[in-house]
Parts: sequence; C-alpha cells; structure tokens
Amino acid sequence: MNARVTAIGRAVARFAWDNVAVVAIVAAWALWVVIGQVNRVVMPSPASVLADLVGHPDAYLPDLTVSAGLAATGLVLGQLLGIGLAIAAHLSGVVRAAVRPAVLIVRAVPMVAMVPIFARIVGYGTPTVLVVATLVAYFPAFVLVSRGLASASRSKQDLLTVLGASRWTRFRRLDLPAAVPSLLEAFRLSAVGSVVGVLLAEFVVGSSGLGQLFVVSRVSYDMSRSWGAAIVATVLSLAFFGLASAVTRWLEADYHDGSNGKG
Repeated sequence: MNARVTAIGRAVARFAWDNVAVVAIVAAWALWVVIGQVNRVVMPSPASVLADLVGHPDAYLPDLTVSAGLAATGLVLGQLLGIGLAIAAHLSGVVRAAVRPAVLIVRAVPMVAMVPIFARIVGYGTPTVLVVATLVAYFPAFVLVSRGLASASRSKQDLLTVLGASRWTRFRRLDLPAAVPSLLEAFRLSAVGSVVGVLLAEFVVGSSGLGQLFVVSRVSYDMSRSWGAAIVATVLSLAFFGLASAVTRWLEADYHDGSNGKG
C-alpha cells in the first residue's frame, strides 16, 4: 500500500514538474480569485471549472466532437488547396501572377471581418465554419510549399535541362521532392490554425461546437462552463498540434530513409 502511494506521489510530482508552467498559471488563477475576491461572474475559480468538466462531460463532448471534426476536415481541405495553388503557381507564370495577389489579399484581411461575408455567401453554421477553417489552414501550405518548390538546386535544374528533361520531369524528379520538408512543416503549423479558425467561426455564426458553447454559456452567466469550453478548446488545439507533430516526424523519418535508400 505504501509503495503504491509512493508511486502515485512520484507520478503526480513528475507531472507537475513536466507541466510547471501550467501549474503556475492555475495557481496564480486560484490565488487571484481568492485574494482579489473576484466575482464568479467575471472569473470562476479553477475548482468550479474542474468540477463542471468532471461532473458534466456530456455537456462538452457533443460540441467537442463537432469542432474536432470540422477542424480536421478544414485542415485536410486547406492543405489540398494550399498545395494545389502552390504547384499551379510554380508551373505557370500566368497562374502565379493571378493567384499570389489574391492569396495575400485574403490573408491580409482579418478573418473575423470575413466571417459574416462568408455566412451570407455559403450559409450560416457549418458551411461557414468549414470555409473559415480551410482558409486559415491553406495559407501556411501555400507559402511554405511555394518556397520549397523554388528551393531545388539550380545546378541540378541545369543538369536536367541539359539532359533534355521536360518541365514536368524536372518538377516530378527535383522540385516536388525538395518541397516535401516544407509541406510537412506546413501541416504542423496549420493544425492549430484549423482549430482556431473553427472556434472563431463558431463564436461568430456557429450553431454548435465549442465556440458556440462558450458564447451560450457566457450569455447565460454559466461562467464555469464558459471557461471549461475555453479549456477544452485549448486542449483540442494542443492535441491537434501533438498529433500533427507525431505524423510529420514519422513521415520525415520515412522520407529520409527512402532518400538514403535511393542514394
């Protein structure tokens, strides 16, 4: 029994040490609420938020599922859109001249200002949430893949040209492999962006999801649930980033092993 208690104590201590920043933030939050005598309508205590999270998981799970599904879909669509535009712009000067200004203009406008416009065009609720998540996720893919495609060695390009390789052959044999590391980095960066885009759109025009749960709870002065929704959304973002990082590490290892094998 004592050995089990000691093991649990060590596990708790290890977790606290590994997450010292999170523990410090929660401790400061609790102290601020107590010492500052903050009204619970303004800021609930960590204990009340935790109690709502643990005691009512069914209040969060449906909206968590909706947000996670839309974020994953938006991430995939955003990557496909960004990669497709980057390849088209790389292969065609006409497309490049037409696409790049539009890409920069769309990204320069604050997304929160675009959400109502998208809602009027594609409809309120899920369609707009998906569009916003896709547009947030596509930009890193477009920028990084474009840079990766342009990073191929000039000497290798000249060599393939001298050997009579076509533009498509140079792209397939040289440009595209050079862009793989940038593509993986774009996927990792876009993972969190897709979640943020979903939450933003749900907050503004959504009918479900964690963003909408946050709004509804705040309006009804259920601040414990509102803060709980924010915490669940943060955990979702971290989970997406961690999963994307694991996937990219696996693909990077596989890519380097394949490259070494070819060599």
